[in-house]
Amino acid sequence: MGDMLGGVPCLAIGELADAGLSAACEGDVNGAITLAILQACSLGDGSQFFADLTIRHPSNDNAELLWHCGPFPYSLKAETSRARYIDMQCRWELRRGDITICRFDSINGQYSLFAGEGRAVDGPETTGTYVWFEVDDWKKWEEKLIFGPYIHHVGGAYGRYTKALREAARYLGIKFDTPDTDRVYSL
Repeated sequence: MGDMLGGVPCLAIGELADAGLSAACEGDVNGAITLAILQACSLGDGSQFFADLTIRHPSNDNAELLWHCGPFPYSLKAETSRARYIDMQCRWELRRGDITICRFDSINGQYSLFAGEGRAVDGPETTGTYVWFEVDDWKKWEEKLIFGPYIHHVGGAYGRYTKALREAARYLGIKFDTPDTDRVYSL
């Protein structure tokens, strides 16, 4: 897309999210399903965002940068963040508040739904669209998300939806997974 259009479809993905339509980057079909599940759990109240798990906060070991090159919905932008648009990529920070992170994925024919809650916190400015996300124990999250079956993408929604996501997994007949599920793989 960069060669054909001189940029990427980031703005369009954010606009689709604000219109209530689930769209994910990089052909991630399970990511789009994740966003649709989050939207259903929130009863369409607010937009969802699609993020990469990237790096830890430089001074907070329980916070992680949720980032992508620019597809986060404008409606979630922090009031204090200056919005910029460069080469079809949006650049701004998301607002503070409670956030539920979710990921629908599968491995060897078994489907799982991961969910957990945290909050947006202050952190260094960066490029693209982003939010610094803090939880009680990032190591638990990291273990779960790295060893899978989840990939580097997650869906996010403002609010607390873990209980609704647990029920969704039950009705869908898939495994529900949280950071607190006992399953440690590394030392």
